[in-house]
This record gives sequence, structure tokens and C-alpha cells, in this order.
Amino acid sequence: MGILSGRRLLITGIRAESSIAYHVAQRCEKEGAELVLSAPPRALAALKLVAASLQTNPRVIELDVNSVTDIDGLAKLIGGKLDGVLHSIAFAPKAALGGFMPTSFDAFSVAVQTSAFSFKELIRGVTPILNPGASVVAMSFDPSVAWPSYDWMGVSKAALEAIARYLARELGPLGVQVNIVSPGVISSPAALGIPGFDLLASAFENPPLKWDVHDVGTTVTTLLSGLMPGVTGEVLKVDGGMHAIGAK
Repeated sequence: MGILSGRRLLITGIRAESSIAYHVAQRCEKEGAELVLSAPPRALAALKLVAASLQTNPRVIELDVNSVTDIDGLAKLIGGKLDGVLHSIAFAPKAALGGFMPTSFDAFSVAVQTSAFSFKELIRGVTPILNPGASVVAMSFDPSVAWPSYDWMGVSKAALEAIARYLARELGPLGVQVNIVSPGVISSPAALGIPGFDLLASAFENPPLKWDVHDVGTTVTTLLSGLMPGVTGEVLKVDGGMHAIGAK
């Protein structure tokens, strides 16, 4: 009997076994969760291959979070109730990274829609099937700092965290928690696509407390378990304490 025994979760954003969402899925199934995994059409085949490496062989569904049609039909597609959701989705075109001033609104709009507005849309789609006591988590990266090369993705993450606060207000009366987990730099598929990733990673060297992606998975799993009642609208940083002493 694990802390997620009897809980059914939707996990988005698995692109490979190195994805943060994959480590969350691994930990969640070990804790007894029933998993539903989602990916957009272009990534569905890859997700099915990765899902086969999980012990519980979870169900995989097709979901484009930028498609109103997909979101409107999501509750019916999933069927039954959910006790938790992980939003681990982010994308910015190259024109929105590695150069702040030249970025067009069109490039930014793609970044903010996929990386931030999609959180609201995802939760809108599943709200009818969320059980009281459900927990919703989204993945961020500290937007309080103007990181080199991160540019409009940083702005999108700031929007994501603001959206989480509004969702916490909206879903609180339903008994649903909404929180953000913000890790330090991890060599995930998404992070490796950022120009100047090595420069970002160097800012998180030598933290006070050693940590890795498994610690991120544990934090997200604990939030999804409902064992942190009364915590909502919060940002939990899992970076070994670098946010407390300042990146060097």
C-alpha cells in the first residue's frame, strides 16, 4: 500500500525516460497510482514506447493541449474520475529563446499558449472529473530571475505561476489543490533545447544540499497524494537550496 493507492492520475509531458514527468510517473506507480499518460499526435508513438517501460503499462491517450476540441472532449476520453494531474508541458520556438529583443509577438504567443495557457485549458478539461481532494501540479523554472537565453520562456513561466494562483482560487471550493514545483536545472529533453543550457546549469553548481531528478519526482508525488492538505497556490522549489543562497 503506497501513498497513492487508489488514486488515478493524468500525467502529461513524457517525451523520454529522461523527462521529469517520466520520473514522476515511475514514483507514482510505485506508490500505487493508476496512471493515464497523454501526448500530442506527433509524440504519441514515442510515448507508447516509453510507457511500455513502466511496470503498470499505463493507458496512453492522444491530447493536444492547444486544441479546444481535444480539451472539450478530454473528460469523456479519460472516463471515470481523476485524483491528480501533472502539467509538464513547455515549448518555445527558437525565435523566442537566445535573444530577448528581436522576438516577435507571434513567437511569444506560441510559447505562452503552450507553456502557460495550456495549464488552464488542461484543468478546464478535467474539472468535471476531478474528485474532491484531488491535487494538480505544474512544473516551472524560477521566473523571478532574467536567466541568460531563457528569455520569453521565462516570461511564460511567470504567466504559468500566476495562472496556478488563479486556478487555486477557482478550484479551492471544489476541494482541489493547485501547486507548482520548480526544480533547478535538470538535463531533460526540454532543458537541452535551450540555447546556452550549459550557462544555466553552471548557475546551479554546488548547492547547499545535493539533489537530483528523483527528488523532484518525490516532491510531485507527495503533492499528488493529498498528504499536504491546506497547501495550494504554492511554489515548491527543489534545487538543493540554491534559491535561498543565490545562484553563483
